[in-house]
Amino acid sequence: MKPSSRIVTLLFTLCLVCACTVSRTTEIASRSVEVFHQQFSESRFSEIYAAAAPGFRTSHTEAGILTSLSVARTRLGSLRTVRRTGWVIDRGEGGEIARLNFESDFENGTATERFTYLVANGRAQLLDYQISSPLIAAD
Repeated sequence: MKPSSRIVTLLFTLCLVCACTVSRTTEIASRSVEVFHQQFSESRFSEIYAAAAPGFRTSHTEAGILTSLSVARTRLGSLRTVRRTGWVIDRGEGGEIARLNFESDFENGTATERFTYLVANGRAQLLDYQISSPLIAAD
């Protein structure tokens, strides 16, 4: 095999490995979003907080998160459908950082959601959650 053929084969193999890693990371983070949405719909906010990454819990108080999620749940109502609008996977300290964006349809209106997860060892932990909707804008 010519040296140039070896390089092409090596690059192709590396691309496949990277694509599989990104796909797996996205899959793990997406399943975590499903769990989050189920817990959100059932008002199980303490479980969301408890399962979040230590950095999330350090930068947010449990009382603050419980209040914010409760207000969002009360104003938006039950989740109906979600549509992923984008995602980015980056390498981070201790794993991969998955950022997933969604347009979500709730009982009383729509919202844009952005989830950031640390994915390591087949597990995702919430690093950040942002939700934007006119229904929950600051009063």
